[in-house]
Amino acid sequence: MRKAMFQKLAAQRSGIQTQAVSTIDAPSVIPGDVVFFEAVDPDQPPGSELPPGAGRVHHVEICTNPMEIIGQVDISPDPERGREELRQTRKASLRPNPKHRLIVMRCRTQSLSAAAARYAIAWFDQTIPFQRRRVAPSADEPVRWHRDKFNETGKFRAIRYAARRAGDIHQVDDNRLVTKAMNCSHFVAACFQVAGLENVVAAAPAGVKVQDKKARYSVDEIPIHYRTVLNKFALYQAADDANPVSNDSRPGIIYWNFDANGDIDVFDWDTHITKGMRVDSKYVMPKDLLKCLLDDQTAWTMAGVVKFPD
Repeated sequence: MRKAMFQKLAAQRSGIQTQAVSTIDAPSVIPGDVVFFEAVDPDQPPGSELPPGAGRVHHVEICTNPMEIIGQVDISPDPERGREELRQTRKASLRPNPKHRLIVMRCRTQSLSAAAARYAIAWFDQTIPFQRRRVAPSADEPVRWHRDKFNETGKFRAIRYAARRAGDIHQVDDNRLVTKAMNCSHFVAACFQVAGLENVVAAAPAGVKVQDKKARYSVDEIPIHYRTVLNKFALYQAADDANPVSNDSRPGIIYWNFDANGDIDVFDWDTHITKGMRVDSKYVMPKDLLKCLLDDQTAWTMAGVVKFPD
């Protein structure tokens, strides 16, 4: 009784809802499954485990092939970037580690999962800079905070990544002034958001840099009856970095098909990006991404904690 009360309290404090713990055999993890890494104490007595997600969830990757996952990992510091680090998408085998519990979240729409895995594979060999200070501020209600942040800025970022999908996802400028990019949860969220928007946003032509920040465009590129969205887009640009971009940069918004999809503000996002993945990918960290997916039971289910053969 005391153990059960402790587990429930720990789950409540973490924001994770207590639910029955199920397992999934490692070979049953399928492409598009999202795999969260939760730190555990290898010396913890059997039967005293916290509910999945109630501990320190510090990393996330995406399954791309049976027994294979792809995600962002640190590789080395880069002296030319000062405080920045380099991260690289790497392929790794799904394997046991006594210090981690692997929690699998599965999207109920298999076509969306397959497309997300396809983008992870397409981007896996890219070396991407990342600054540790690029994290979200703490929030008392992280799910609501991230959902509001998507409506404010994240949808524009998702459109930008969708426009970039045929080339580099991060697009560091040649002058190296635009250098910040992704962490593990940022990468996974971008994979699913781009997968949902691939039939909504046109891919930018080869050689075009898609940068929202201070990219130049003409209002004439936006149909006149949809220009009200430009006020919010301007606020998004102003809130983002003021780093200069190359003169040939184009904003992601011009690749949105307004005639087919209508106004961005009233677009049926539910049809294309699950509620759990409607986060501003720039800010979401693994723990909060897991909370957002658990909150979206219509589109996501916890497939279980990975069980490896003895």
